[in-house]
Amino acid sequence: MVSIAEGAREEALEQVRALGASTLRVRAKDLRGQDLARARAAGVRGLSLEDAEAVMRLPGVGGVAPLLVAKAPVKAGDKSSDVRVVGTSAAYPAVVSHPVASGRFLAPEDDLRRGTVAVLGARAAQELLPFQDALGKDISIGRETFRVIGVMEDRRQATSKGGGLGGADSSRDVYVPVLAARARFAADPVGSPLAEIAVRVTDGQPIRTVAALLRETLLRRHEGIEDFEVIVPEELLRQGQKSQRIFNVVMGAIASISLVVGGIGIMNVMLVTVVQRTREIGIRRATGATRKDIRDQFLVEALTIAVLGGAVGIVLGAGLAFAIALYAGWLTIVSPYSVLLAFTVAGATGVGFGLFPAVKASRMDPIDCLRHE
Repeated sequence: MVSIAEGAREEALEQVRALGASTLRVRAKDLRGQDLARARAAGVRGLSLEDAEAVMRLPGVGGVAPLLVAKAPVKAGDKSSDVRVVGTSAAYPAVVSHPVASGRFLAPEDDLRRGTVAVLGARAAQELLPFQDALGKDISIGRETFRVIGVMEDRRQATSKGGGLGGADSSRDVYVPVLAARARFAADPVGSPLAEIAVRVTDGQPIRTVAALLRETLLRRHEGIEDFEVIVPEELLRQGQKSQRIFNVVMGAIASISLVVGGIGIMNVMLVTVVQRTREIGIRRATGATRKDIRDQFLVEALTIAVLGGAVGIVLGAGLAFAIALYAGWLTIVSPYSVLLAFTVAGATGVGFGLFPAVKASRMDPIDCLRHE
């Protein structure tokens, strides 16, 4: 259980690293009904490239990358994949700290001439162009042909479960120039032109202050209509940690019940042992053993049962943790701390529940013990 909890904590940290600890995400909201009518009446159509330019001029902002998600099928020869087409700018890798593994990313001139060039995420490259170098290959996006000029670094481990903190699996993205995407692919007539604006906060600047300023600026540009949300990775991490603490409490309660049941089993075994060895206790007392000697004898036996069971439990627990990681896809971490904690708890359970039978044995009258049949 500690391994699962440690894995969940590490995964949450990885997701925040994937989002960018100093990166803000401004995401468009889907408006419906009266909210949508009020926004359109005010001339507000969601996040736009102009919004991205306005955000770039704010103090504390070190970089901005617009993200336009185009709905278009992607093919490479006879292979197709359910990947996401993202129109963005040359600043994207620096803003979200996601480097290129091979080739290059989009350049400003690609955007100016609305070039038909594309950069593939690691998983998108493997699915569309398996077992070959993707650089220089042609892929079809909608009815257009794009030339692959780069492949991004593989970050699927950090983002595959990023939905829990508001992230997406960027390894399955195909990046094209944002102006080319806007000109060549049909847009949702009632949706936001941009799905997201990634904002890198300058080092040393308080991220919450920049987030508040960014939100205020966009609200002013959008006539007070909040058709967007500002996502701060640190806040998402705190929310995830709060949920994890609740999860840990529930898991701890289940584990406590198991420990109590196991402890009662040890206590019952030791009580039966005391009854069966009553005459032995009498002989030991008659030959000079003290009450402390008798108590320690049974306490050591209870502790031995608990420690042996704990050792077996650690092996089974580690095996189960690896099985969960293999078959369920969860990240589990078997650390020395978790092994030491499990072993200590096992020993404490043996001492705690073995103490009563041991004390009972030490307080038995030697005469009555010798008469016992």
